[in-house]
Amino acid sequence: MNPTHIATILLTPLLNVTDNLIFSPLSLLHALSLLSILSDGSAADELNNVFNLQGYDPAANKNFHLAANIFMRNLNLLKSNDAMAAFKIDPQPLLSAEQVNKWVSDNTAGMIPKILEKIGDEEVILVSALYFSGKFQNAFDPRQTVAADFSSFNGKTPCQMMYAKRHMG
Repeated sequence: MNPTHIATILLTPLLNVTDNLIFSPLSLLHALSLLSILSDGSAADELNNVFNLQGYDPAANKNFHLAANIFMRNLNLLKSNDAMAAFKIDPQPLLSAEQVNKWVSDNTAGMIPKILEKIGDEEVILVSALYFSGKFQNAFDPRQTVAADFSSFNGKTPCQMMYAKRHMG
């Protein structure tokens, strides 16, 4: 598996985005791996070939919490397998946006309390959450923190933004 290759494929279309953007190739890789587990036949082969998902281990790095789950209207359609156990997937019936939001909040230590306003006609929702709490090797200067708007699916939210411009390699 080459995470840089996956990140490049997925990040390229985002290069022209002018609003605030948070992009987590690892979280996306986790979700794509989960999708490949749920797929079979040519769909699974295509996912594995395009993103080279073989050998991905979600528990390889213990410095953060990475979780994924499946919410389905009809759990009877889901085939349980060993890979789901490896990913610690506990499929849930898809009942409400509040249910999905609670799962995300629980798996991000409350840092992301809400991602959905409502659920429409969706049959399946795949959710991947990444929580990391650590110190930067090159810390931000708190005096350079400024008030700005963070753009999300739910609109803009005022927040404190950090900015640093220097070589960090």
